[in-house]
Amino acid sequence: MKKIAMMMLALAATLSFTSCDSAGPGDYATDVAYGTVVSTMPVTLMTDANQQLVVADDSGLPTANRPYSPTYGQRALIYYTPLLTADGQKSSQVKLHGYIHFDRAETAVIAAGEEVDYGQLSVDIYNEGGNYYLVHVTKKVIDMAMMFTANESKMSEHEFTLVLDEDEPVTNGYLNLTLAHGASEAESSATAIGASFFTFDMSDFAAHIEGTTGVVITAKGINKSEPVKHRFMWAN
Repeated sequence: MKKIAMMMLALAATLSFTSCDSAGPGDYATDVAYGTVVSTMPVTLMTDANQQLVVADDSGLPTANRPYSPTYGQRALIYYTPLLTADGQKSSQVKLHGYIHFDRAETAVIAAGEEVDYGQLSVDIYNEGGNYYLVHVTKKVIDMAMMFTANESKMSEHEFTLVLDEDEPVTNGYLNLTLAHGASEAESSATAIGASFFTFDMSDFAAHIEGTTGVVITAKGINKSEPVKHRFMWAN
C-alpha cells in the first residue's frame, strides 16, 4: 500500500510546483482553494467560499503547464499567492503555482429494494497507511483522489458512480453512499493500479442531506476482501 500512496503523491506532484532559487514574495503558494472555472478569458474561479479568483499570473507553473487553459465549468484545486493592490492589500488577482483538475463522475439514487453493486474492480478513496488523502466533502460537491485496479492499456474505460440507497439513505446522522466502479469486460483481469481525481455533484442527494453531519462512503478496497467504509464530516 505504501507503493500506491507514493504513486498518488507523484501524480499530484506532476500537477504543480516550480522550484525557485529565491524566497521572495510570490515565489511559492501561500493559499489553496477548491473552486469552479466561471470564465476562461481571463481565467476566473469561483471558490467554494464564493470568492472570485482571477489568474493574472501563471508564471509559477512549470513551462510545460503554461498558459493555464482550463475549460469552462471545470472543477479544480489551486495553489496560489494573492497579488497585492497599490496599498498593500490582498486582491482577487492571483499568481498560480499549481493545480489539480477533477474529472466529472456520476451520482445516482437506487430505488428501495434494489441492490447496490460495488463493481468487479477495487478502489481506494485514499490510503490511510501512507498518511495521504485528498477528499473535499461539501453538501454541494465531493472532490476526491482515487486509486483503482485496472488494465494498464484501458485506464480511460473506467466509470465511477456514487450511489445512495433509498432503503437506508442516512445512518447515525451520516449520508450513506456507495462507490460503484464499472469497466468493460476486458478489465476483468486487472494488471495495474490507476489513479485519478474525480468530482461528484451532490444535487441528486439534496433531499436527504439536510440535518446530516457528514457522509460515509463504502468502497471495495484494494487488496481487501471486504468493503471499506470512509467517514467524512461536511467541510461547510
